[in-house]
Amino acid sequence: MYKLVIILRYLRSKRLVIFSIAGVAVGVMALIVVLSVMQGFSKELRASIRGMLSDMVILYTDIRGFKNYEEVMMIAEDTPHIKAAAPYLESLGLMRVRAAGEPFSKMCWFRGVIPEREESVREFRRFLHNKKDDNRIDFKLWGAPPPHPGVIGGKILLSFPDVPVGGRIILMAPSLEEGSSSISDYHRGPFSVVDKFTSGMYAFDEEYLFMSLEEAQKLTYASGRVTGISLKVDDYKNAYIARDALQRRLNQYDPSGMFVVRTWEELRGGFLRAVKLETTLMAIIMSVVLLVAAFSIVAILTMIVIQKTRDIGILKSLGASDTGILSIFVSYGLVIGIIGALAGLGLGLLVLWKLDWIQDIVEHFTGFNPYPADLYLFYRIPRIINPLTIGVIMLSAIALSTVASIYPALRAARQNPVEALRYE
Repeated sequence: MYKLVIILRYLRSKRLVIFSIAGVAVGVMALIVVLSVMQGFSKELRASIRGMLSDMVILYTDIRGFKNYEEVMMIAEDTPHIKAAAPYLESLGLMRVRAAGEPFSKMCWFRGVIPEREESVREFRRFLHNKKDDNRIDFKLWGAPPPHPGVIGGKILLSFPDVPVGGRIILMAPSLEEGSSSISDYHRGPFSVVDKFTSGMYAFDEEYLFMSLEEAQKLTYASGRVTGISLKVDDYKNAYIARDALQRRLNQYDPSGMFVVRTWEELRGGFLRAVKLETTLMAIIMSVVLLVAAFSIVAILTMIVIQKTRDIGILKSLGASDTGILSIFVSYGLVIGIIGALAGLGLGLLVLWKLDWIQDIVEHFTGFNPYPADLYLFYRIPRIINPLTIGVIMLSAIALSTVASIYPALRAARQNPVEALRYE
C-alpha cells in the first residue's frame, strides 16, 4: 500500500512529470492520427481502384489492339474461376470544349465499352450521377437518343470549364489504323455528355471518358479491334490461380506471347507498394516522438532518484526491500505511460474527428491547402479508426515508458541506506 501512496505523492509533487506524460501523449496522438489517415488512404485507394478496374485484364502488347477478341473472351470464360469477360478499347485523346466563346483543350483517356458486358465485370454504374431506373450504364440521354454519340465523363474532367449533362465536346484521338499515326477529328462531329461519374478518386475523375465500344472504334479507326478484355472472377482469392491458367491457355492459342494477363493489383502494384512503404516509414518517423518521451522519463526519474536519496535510505532502514524500491519506480514509469497513452488516445480521436475542420481552418488563414486533391487523389482526408492499431500503439507506449523506468529504478534499489543517511 505504501508504494501506491508514494507513487501518487510523486505524481502530484513533480512538475517535470507533466512533461513526460505530455511527451507520451503527443507520441501516441501522432501515431494514431498518422496511421489512421494512412490506413484510410490505403483502403479508400484500393476501393476506388477496385471500383474503376475489373479483377483481371487481358492486355495486348501491340498498341493497335487485336481483332479476334470474341475468341479470346470464349477462352477466358471457359477458364476455371472466371465468371465474365468484357472487351474495351482505351486510348489517349484530346478533348476540346468552348467556354465563354473561347476554345479550351485538355488531354484525357477515353474507353469504349459494351454496357451490358461492362456491368458484368465491375461496379462502374454506382459512380454515375444520374442513375437510370434500371440502374444500367446507358450512353443515351435519359433514354432518348442525343443528337450526337454519348459519353460519360469524370466530374473533374468536365468541370474546368463546366460541361453540363447534355453539353457538347469535341474529342480527337490518334488513329489505331495500321500504318497510320495521325491525329484526326471524329468524322461524325462532337459528342454529347449524357452523364458524369464520381469515383471518389481524383485521378480517375479528372482523366476519363467512357463511350460505347462502337463509337471508340470509329473514333480511332480501329474497326473490329479492342485493346484489352476486362475479367471478373468468382472470388478474388482465386485471381492468381485463374491468371496463371488463362495465361497458359492464351500462350497455346497465340505462341507469339502477345497476350498478357494481369490482376488489378499488378496493374497498380507499384503505386500500392509505395503507399504501403510510406505508411511504414511514417510509423517509424512518428515512433521517434515516443522514443524522445522515453528518454525524458529516464532523465526525470534519474533526477528524482538523486533528489530522493534520503527518502530511499529511510525506507530501506525501515525494512523496505530492494525489490520494493524497484517496484516503486517501475510502477511510476508504468503510471506515466498509462496516463500519457490515455491522454494521447483522447487527443488523437479529437484530431481525427475535427480533421476536415482543421484542414479548412489552415487553408482559410494561411491560403495553404495541406491536402490538395490533385496530389493525394481524394477530395477529403480519408481515415480509419482501427481498434487493433490503436491498442498496439497504446500498449507499445505503456511498455516503452515502463522499460524506460528500469534504469533509474535499479539505481534506486541498489542504494546503500547507510551511505544515503550518512550526512543526515
